[in-house]
Amino acid sequence: ASDDGYICKLSSSGNVLWAKQIGSGTGVCRPSSIDLDEFGNIYSTGYFTLTADFDPSTSIIDLYAQGGSDVFISKLNDK
Repeated sequence: ASDDGYICKLSSSGNVLWAKQIGSGTGVCRPSSIDLDEFGNIYSTGYFTLTADFDPSTSIIDLYAQGGSDVFISKLNDK
């Protein structure tokens, strides 16, 4: 959906190696920052409303916002 967040990995020449969707639930998911650690883990923060699925695989693991919007911290690996 257009209100979901995406994280992608690019090669040194700018080609997309992979892309992951986060948030594909019933509300809005807006990542606001992203960072890497020395092991290649990807951390993102932002906010979401209603429900959001933070599992980028085909599994569904919904989180439910407890207010108008809630913050999230997500950790993904480079695989």
